[in-house]
Amino acid sequence: MKTKSIFALLLFIAVSCSNEYNVSGKIEGVDNDTLYVILEQRDSLGNPVNEGVGAISVVMKNGRFKFKADVDYFTTGYIYPASGPLKVKNSNSYGGYMSEYIDFFLERGERVEIDAKFDGKVFEYSMSGSPLNEKYSEYRSTLFEFQRKRVDALSEIKRLREAGESPDAGRAMLKIAMDSLNKHRDMFIENNPDSPLAAYFLMLYNYDDPEMLSANKTKFKPEVFDSPLLIEYVNILKFIESNPGFKEKEQNRRRAFYDLKGKVAPDFSLISYNGDLFSLSSVKGRYSVVKFWGSWCSGCLESMPEFIEMAQKYAGEINFITIACKESETAWKNAVKKFKMESLINLIDSKDEVSALYNISLYPSYILIAPDGKATPLDYLNFKELPFSR
Repeated sequence: MKTKSIFALLLFIAVSCSNEYNVSGKIEGVDNDTLYVILEQRDSLGNPVNEGVGAISVVMKNGRFKFKADVDYFTTGYIYPASGPLKVKNSNSYGGYMSEYIDFFLERGERVEIDAKFDGKVFEYSMSGSPLNEKYSEYRSTLFEFQRKRVDALSEIKRLREAGESPDAGRAMLKIAMDSLNKHRDMFIENNPDSPLAAYFLMLYNYDDPEMLSANKTKFKPEVFDSPLLIEYVNILKFIESNPGFKEKEQNRRRAFYDLKGKVAPDFSLISYNGDLFSLSSVKGRYSVVKFWGSWCSGCLESMPEFIEMAQKYAGEINFITIACKESETAWKNAVKKFKMESLINLIDSKDEVSALYNISLYPSYILIAPDGKATPLDYLNFKELPFSR
């Protein structure tokens, strides 16, 4: 999952001749809607251009759209219908699961044609115009079935909760869907050593593990890293090479994280989603589960529904605390609202002081805090193994 702030909202309605447009297409099921098109550009060093993202508002006519994107650098684009699950104009942010939008890539002089349909659950689409987009839409087409099953599983979990029934059946459905999605992604990475997309997916889902990315670079042919899609990956590799002690430092941090076991969890105070100052010491006397996460972390978002579900199950008995790391306040608040996290104690570590205090290096990471204040660090959360599970 992906969420960022928009620093500039640029409105542009397409009115010129079709030969002036470099992105065009049709969307079945979205006949005369407004589309929000988010454009990210990065220069040859990987730096964001203009310190922000442009949002283009495009009015569809008879199910078709077209727009011109000023492309001076490699650009990643995202298309959302205004009537869809994300309200870009109102929230001043964008994000969501990849099934909820169309994404594409553009370089100077390229044209992209998109053929899509949207049923309110999943965007299915194909693209033509460049080898990168064609390969990407080919990969996306293998996911549609499982993306739809993920949406159906989340709907079933919601239905069961509202009916006062156990959501276990819905959770089982969700696990099957997510396992299938992850399996297809991993297969694509393994089977496409000559595709920059494969390396891009590896980076996207392992962004917080630079050592892993460095160790696996040999999976791909060297020329793959010439693609502008992999500027960030290349920068990570350069960082690793120029910091020979990085691995040892990361190992030391991880050891320090585990060394918290059996010790009193360090106290901290952070601003909550409601604007109050929250201190860990204020909830001593019952179990607390602390999750270090970020809206930029796909694994964090995938594990959030179960975390929320457990918080609702043990409401008033156990504290479920989230601490957003490496996050802007706007992106954090938008993510809390979008993923309906209001049943949690939501905090932001805007200066990364608490994550440093707990030596957090991987996301998500968890700390279980007993009523006496003693901590148990956890890489992942298996609720069935926790002492308060019933």
